[in-house]
Amino acid sequence: MSNKPNDGPATTFEPDPFIEELLLCQETHTSPTFSMVLVAGWPPDESFQGPYNAFIEKVKGCFDPSDIAGTTEEQIPSTYLYPFPCLHITVATLHSHLLRTTYEETRRHLVDQWKKVILGASRRNQWPTKPLKVKILRAQIGGKAGILLWDELTGRLESIRQCIALEVKEREVDLTSADVDVGTISIPAIVHSTFLRFRCIPRSNGDEVQEKFQQNVLPFLEQCFPSEFEIRTIKLVCERRPYMHIPCDDEHVFAHFTLQD
Repeated sequence: MSNKPNDGPATTFEPDPFIEELLLCQETHTSPTFSMVLVAGWPPDESFQGPYNAFIEKVKGCFDPSDIAGTTEEQIPSTYLYPFPCLHITVATLHSHLLRTTYEETRRHLVDQWKKVILGASRRNQWPTKPLKVKILRAQIGGKAGILLWDELTGRLESIRQCIALEVKEREVDLTSADVDVGTISIPAIVHSTFLRFRCIPRSNGDEVQEKFQQNVLPFLEQCFPSEFEIRTIKLVCERRPYMHIPCDDEHVFAHFTLQD
């Protein structure tokens, strides 16, 4: 696993329409989106909160204050920073919210079929039983998102991803017969946690953002995240609001795998 993102640091930033939807559904408590994802380390362990808060405070200093706090005319900031409870590592996306699947019957069918895939993958011999361990590798602000890149020290996350890929390949005929498009699955080549997206184009100058990030954030990355972090949970989750802004309950979590010592 190279753990190299497809894109690098950027000086121009792209709005994400799902941030607007996220903020809207937080106000109205509606559920406009649907996706099926397998995630690690969500909700994050409390031991991670202090390091994350220290990191985010440094990130804020890279932007014009109005991009973080909003203005008197527009109280919603252009730069959206992930709340601590929403942090996660995506193991695999089985069905993306980008597909905008709206019919509830179709959603239930997809949940049922993908749950069978993940349960089957979890029964493979290569599926690990011991915890994952991650250590900070680097961070970047790209054109669409800011991400923390992790070094998964045990190789167990890669084993989980391989189990899923093998299970999907073996079940492809059955899934296709059940009207499930296996082409919707996406298994990342990196280990990362998103911490930032853009609601709209920020006022901040992109070159200055990157200069400040390089000078004031990256040199202190290991100071913010000095420890290795154990991850003991893998969850199959239905995102009914974007980007894991959901409660950890039976309505959203359809399978839970515990990794013990």
